[in-house]
Amino acid sequence: MLLPLYSEQEGSRVCDRIAQYSKRSKQPTNIGKTVAHVFYSQVKEPVVKILMLGQKLKIVNSFTYLGFSWKSKLSLNPTVKRCLENIQRSVCKLKWLRSGRILSKDVLRKFFFAYSFPHLAWIFLFFPFLPQTQQEAFRRKFRVAMRLVHHAPFVRVADLFLFTQEEPLNIYVVRYIKKRLYNMYSSDLGSSHFFKRYLLQGYIPLTF
Repeated sequence: MLLPLYSEQEGSRVCDRIAQYSKRSKQPTNIGKTVAHVFYSQVKEPVVKILMLGQKLKIVNSFTYLGFSWKSKLSLNPTVKRCLENIQRSVCKLKWLRSGRILSKDVLRKFFFAYSFPHLAWIFLFFPFLPQTQQEAFRRKFRVAMRLVHHAPFVRVADLFLFTQEEPLNIYVVRYIKKRLYNMYSSDLGSSHFFKRYLLQGYIPLTF
């Protein structure tokens, strides 16, 4: 019983500070449209009451922010599913472009990296934390696209990137994360406790 009580007290305290800050900034929070999202790992959903300036907030089980959909158990399944669907639609367009048309490999490749690859890059930041099955689903979509671009439908998986002279998806993911970590290290976040404890000591994997 102590944990829900602490969550209620701490959550309400933070919400009050947010409301007060927004009021001082001349952008007061619309409490009637504000919701709370509680993350938990236990089987049964905890009963938590969060207040903002004395008003009870609605507790939701899922929330979408900046394109990412979060579930109460920190699951990214909705976001992963949407990304895979977007990639599949763009790959279908790639197939349509290639079918019955004489398009060079360079044109197809530019189309892929301009319109399809951004859907893959959308999930790069969380890629190392995804289950292996979901990681493999993204790798498979990438391989399908590379086969279309390079007209290599029958090349084995083990030989695909040697044949096409392309880099595997993992290389793009690692390069993306290392670039973000470099930017973090160059900013004020580089001196934070989170960065020193979790990133520099290897708690968060950079290779997989």
